[in-house]
Amino acid sequence: MNCEQVEELLSAYLDDALEPGLSEQVREHLETCEHCRAILEDYRRLDAELATAPMVAPDDSLRDRLFSSDEYKALLREQQEAADAPTEKTRRIIAALHPNSPLWSKALLPIAATVALALLLTVLARQGVLPFGATNHSVATTVPFSGPGQNGAPLAAGPRVVYLRDGRLWSAPEQGPGQA
Repeated sequence: MNCEQVEELLSAYLDDALEPGLSEQVREHLETCEHCRAILEDYRRLDAELATAPMVAPDDSLRDRLFSSDEYKALLREQQEAADAPTEKTRRIIAALHPNSPLWSKALLPIAATVALALLLTVLARQGVLPFGATNHSVATTVPFSGPGQNGAPLAAGPRVVYLRDGRLWSAPEQGPGQA
């Protein structure tokens, strides 16, 4: 390590805040460098003076000057911009979800199509459009029925659909024409 690199790390070294390997490199440099040892000693003297100095609260005008300064306002803007900017991970996720991305066409599009098809089939089955749709088994009974003009003949056997049309009940086999 050179002196410039060590000087940037001396404060953290003094506070014992460096990773062990990095701390060892700084210590080795300090063993051979008089200049960096002198800077470290200055930091130690300053720490000692600050530890014994009385705490004095600044007056309110200092606080007002600091928080109304242009520099403070610029710092707040930078922080807000950094908070609003998407992270690299967010950018990768957004790019992957874009319709033109390879991930979308190779993985997400088939999944989305399968889910959409399953939802469509479920809706159609519940409405009775599909043969495996919802049926109400509690009402399914066999009742002989003969309508007017049928000479009392019963309707053909088998599953039937009953519906209301023009104020009259109609019955139709699942496959075939209806009769009033």
